[in-house]
Amino acid sequence: MMNKHLLRAAFSVCGIGLLSLGFISCIKDYTCRCEISYSGKPGLPEPTVKEYSIKDNGSGAASKCKAASRVTTEMGITTTETCDLY
Repeated sequence: MMNKHLLRAAFSVCGIGLLSLGFISCIKDYTCRCEISYSGKPGLPEPTVKEYSIKDNGSGAASKCKAASRVTTEMGITTTETCDLY
């Protein structure tokens, strides 16, 4: 009877450990790629690409990357930064 309880406890601890490893393994480095383009005046630079690393799970990395997208206008020049997980 005692062995049965010890066996259950061991499986419970192992199950929790494996479950934790599963969550940890989802966190990895992702690359966020942002294309930056300019408009509004002649002679502006060609579009450029900026890449940086995000360490998170897939959905967290995608949210952080998308949040980096923006459009700003200053002195008649519009800068558009469009970011996607790569």
